[in-house]
Amino acid sequence: MIKSYLRELIPVSVRTFISKVESLLLFDLYAYHVLRASLNKKLKQRQKPSKYLFVMAPARSGSSLLGHILYSHPEVTGYGESHVSYTSTTDLHRLIYRTAAVLDDFEPMDYTYIVDKIVWDYPIADAIQIKFIFLLRDPAATYTSTVHSFSGQESPAGVEQWISYYQKRLERLKTLAMQINEPNRCLTLRYEDLLGDTDRTLASFQTFLGTRTPFSDSYTVAPHTARLKYGDNSNAIRAGKILRKKFRKPILNETIFTLEKQTAVYNCYASCMTTLSQYTQLSSAIADHQSEHESSLSAKVNVSCRQRLM
Repeated sequence: MIKSYLRELIPVSVRTFISKVESLLLFDLYAYHVLRASLNKKLKQRQKPSKYLFVMAPARSGSSLLGHILYSHPEVTGYGESHVSYTSTTDLHRLIYRTAAVLDDFEPMDYTYIVDKIVWDYPIADAIQIKFIFLLRDPAATYTSTVHSFSGQESPAGVEQWISYYQKRLERLKTLAMQINEPNRCLTLRYEDLLGDTDRTLASFQTFLGTRTPFSDSYTVAPHTARLKYGDNSNAIRAGKILRKKFRKPILNETIFTLEKQTAVYNCYASCMTTLSQYTQLSSAIADHQSEHESSLSAKVNVSCRQRLM
């Protein structure tokens, strides 16, 4: 209660500065200079090398919830956004060091996969062998969540800024999927299915990752959960479980987010989903309802176009 109140009271700019200082002390000093030597010794004792799983998504697409579900599994570990650029396999160790710095009970011998959640365009070298989960969410819901999470107020300039980010981010996901071109390494799912078709979506995780045990719709709420810079900083992520519900598209303010702009982002979303369906595996929920979903997207775009021309 008190933490929630303070989070609302302290401006985002001040919290961002505090998080940068924390990152300097926790990661640049503690992780890289104190933990690195002992972790490297333990990693050399592993009979099988560590495996890596990257969650690729636009911001406010449900990646924090997905991340919590993944690294609450006994064979998976992680904590949120590491903000690491992966230009070589050496950078993967940086993820391990940072994860150990955040998680008090981190033991490099206990996990199979280590997760990073990436919602910004950090470089990822083609040569690095990693598994990827591509996560998409309805554009209107993604935008609405962004507004609620940050300023709470809409403006034409804010809409333009978000659309620019969103379109570039989805283009990046398309490019990455095409570059990898290995469906056995990539899984695509929708946030709406994680909430509305939970059981089949979770089953897709076990099939894709080859874990011994299934994934649960409950997860551990850690001390860093809802902390700025780690991912979702809203109270909803503290629920400790997936709040199952059917998707209802939010109503956008068309005086600010015009029908023409809505059409543009839905076309971008549809294009990204089409590309991902060609170059990645699809979760069971998408695979079963793909034609239905594509028809729904087409209808949204066509209605927006007709309304715009009237």
